[in-house]
Amino acid sequence: MKNNNKHICFHPWTGIDIDAQNEHKPCCKIGESFGNTLEEYLNNPKLANMKEEFLKGNRPVECSKCWQEEDAGRPSKRQLDWEQVYDKQIPKDDGIRVAMLTFGNSCNLTCRTCNSRSSSSWIKEEKKLFPGIKIYPHNGFYKNIRYHADLAELAKTVTYVYIAGGEPFLSIDLKYHSNFLDLLLDRAEEITLEYVTNCTVTPSEEMWEKFKRFKKVEFHLSVDGVGSVYEYTRHPANWEKVLQNIKRYQSLANDTPNFKISIGHTVSMLNVYYLPDFLIWCLKNKLGRPYLGMVYDPPHYNIRNLPEKIKNIMTDRLSLYSANEVVSFMQEQDDQPEQFQKFLDTTRILDQERKSTIEQNLPEFYNMLMDHGIKY
Repeated sequence: MKNNNKHICFHPWTGIDIDAQNEHKPCCKIGESFGNTLEEYLNNPKLANMKEEFLKGNRPVECSKCWQEEDAGRPSKRQLDWEQVYDKQIPKDDGIRVAMLTFGNSCNLTCRTCNSRSSSSWIKEEKKLFPGIKIYPHNGFYKNIRYHADLAELAKTVTYVYIAGGEPFLSIDLKYHSNFLDLLLDRAEEITLEYVTNCTVTPSEEMWEKFKRFKKVEFHLSVDGVGSVYEYTRHPANWEKVLQNIKRYQSLANDTPNFKISIGHTVSMLNVYYLPDFLIWCLKNKLGRPYLGMVYDPPHYNIRNLPEKIKNIMTDRLSLYSANEVVSFMQEQDDQPEQFQKFLDTTRILDQERKSTIEQNLPEFYNMLMDHGIKY
């Protein structure tokens, strides 16, 4: 039977997100944890309450990020998943079909908009540079027997598996990752895999062979700029190595029927000025238009907190390149000056530590700030 509830989302019935700190919840857009095991998640009263709210036609408060996107006229994750993952039937409790999971927070980069929650490489700098900040451990929950048992249970019903990180293709975790793929191989022709990778490393040859057995494998290449913009925002990555890996993904996708690649670009204060350049680069390199995600947290990288005079300049610049969804997001709320000041302070601290400055790597953006009286 078809469902006519325009607010329905299937994630509370058939989805699960297991993040880099082993917090289980219906999807990645929800901030609070519903437990740390599959059993805790499925039996959490909050999950039952969400289902009840959805069936009444209400908007559960946990899903506020999707409602903000939809109210602003942008497609939300709920809507995108409706079209790409689920059918449009009344949801049923017949097993987890969509699993978003990680193998811990192991990562080789300290991207400026990230932290130790999702990247183990951040732990050392956070301890040294930001006293009082919450520091997350290098979490190895994926080695636990209980997690293995939960993955085996999920393997019985999933049809769509989304694997992020950390960085999912680091050698430190590949044994556990590969073992999970083995659990899926008997049903591989029914299952779509999607990965998010920072492109600094690529899968092992053994994994490439396993991927060929699945219905579809999409590699979502997370690229937040080109050249010095990429290297500055994603320390200590090397752009030439990343570019080489992107070309390899392209070649494999062209030669392997079930492989697909897509580009994701997370828009922050650091790279919004360079978004037009990135869009042109994607087109020139036959990568299509990227998916543009917005940094919400940390708020000092959220483009909504750019000063108004800078927002207006960026509005004119972005409107020339059909980036209206970015302009809409940026202009929806007034800036918070204290957050922009935190952006400047944090940038100064990291520049000094990493001996790589905003003036050197983002000179056009830096000069624009200086020209409008913003002192770094």
